[in-house]
Amino acid sequence: MPSQNRHVSPRQERSSPVTNSEARLLTRAHGSGSGLPRGGNPLAAGRESSRATVAAEAAAGGRVEGGGGGAGGGDGIRESGGGEVNLGVAAAAVDEAAVLVRPQHRIELLLVALLAVCLGVANRVLYKLALIPLKPYPFFLAQLTTFGYVAIYSIILLTRASLNIVTPDMLALPKRPFLLMGLLEAVGLTSGMMAAAHMPGALIPVLSQVFLVWQLSLSSLFLGRRYSLQQLIGCFLVIMGVVVVVTTSGPPTSSLSSSLAASLSSTAVQWPLLFMLSAAFPAASSIIKESVFRDSAKKLKGRSLDIFVVNTFGSSFQALFVLLLLPLISSLGFNIPLSQLPAYIREGSACLLNFNQGIAACKGAPLLPLLYVAANLAFNISMLALLKKSSAVVASLAMTLTVPLTVLAFTLPLPLLGQPQPLGGGFIVGALVLLVGLAAYNLAKPAGTAGGGKLKLITDKDD
Repeated sequence: MPSQNRHVSPRQERSSPVTNSEARLLTRAHGSGSGLPRGGNPLAAGRESSRATVAAEAAAGGRVEGGGGGAGGGDGIRESGGGEVNLGVAAAAVDEAAVLVRPQHRIELLLVALLAVCLGVANRVLYKLALIPLKPYPFFLAQLTTFGYVAIYSIILLTRASLNIVTPDMLALPKRPFLLMGLLEAVGLTSGMMAAAHMPGALIPVLSQVFLVWQLSLSSLFLGRRYSLQQLIGCFLVIMGVVVVVTTSGPPTSSLSSSLAASLSSTAVQWPLLFMLSAAFPAASSIIKESVFRDSAKKLKGRSLDIFVVNTFGSSFQALFVLLLLPLISSLGFNIPLSQLPAYIREGSACLLNFNQGIAACKGAPLLPLLYVAANLAFNISMLALLKKSSAVVASLAMTLTVPLTVLAFTLPLPLLGQPQPLGGGFIVGALVLLVGLAAYNLAKPAGTAGGGKLKLITDKDD
């Protein structure tokens, strides 16, 4: 075995071969990394340290993997022949395996997830409250958040850049991924609104669960991630739990199967199909975000990409495409002709600023809408932070907890919302099924990653 005390230059260190024994030593000596288990399972972290040894041995075996997991990933694992890998590449594999024994990472991830869930519940409740004064102007509120966030994110980004938290290298990253994020979000928003306008409200939260299915499929296709049978069963149980919760909340009217059948029979089939297809676009956008965080570490010399770079550029391109699609969104999604749009915006602005204080319909503005905007902004930031620390699928699974918690919140005597709604008969069953699904996913052994594991056409652009 080569001496561990030999002197090598940084370039030689990256290219010198390492044996299986040296790879094992790296798992004990390497103390950094912010990657995740390949199955996207952050809460499975902390199992015995032999898991890290297994990862290093797999690397030494010459298995081809993608770029380093998470923001702290390395160059990826490239086959070098003869059962040897490059020293720097083996370290990248250990970066990902080392997190399995880092309690600090698990605690940070849990805290971020809890914060995101709490903000998600507050976001849903405050949206309902914001629509009390702005009930005739939901389209105005949607555009206020879309374009307002560009200004807010830009101010935050410039401030962080002046403090050198955001470096010039981060700002110089290729913009094509962010352009695709914005385009996908805008197309998903437009097609989803078009379909939702022709669907009964009871059907929308049920069909929205296809978003997780798209994420699983796209992360497997483009990131090379593989999911174990237990993880897939867990996701299925989560989806079923959410469906039961949302379809049985409120006063009991009819059975779950009969209410869904009535909703489907009264809707032309093309609209539910379009709605389910529309979920593929934001799901693809979330996969691109995950890939950007993973692959940017190489270009940033191991430094973690600041989330406000992704938020600002992604939101800016989304606002641009939403602006181009605005006539389509307003007319097909909200039944507002383009000729009436300027007057509609003026009326919504007046109601938001509460110029018409004598009109009861605007009571609660501007406080309630601004509280919603603040909560929604914080929620989006926390969601991106959760995605960065875990994966797009894990972030979505965590967000399913907001569904039963929001239903519970609306059973409380909240101001301005009138009589609290009762819990449906299937709420407890649905919530338990959801929790069992989350436990099954997070306690499953990761299935690994196959193939290149990265969106080469998206992120591998010349510097």
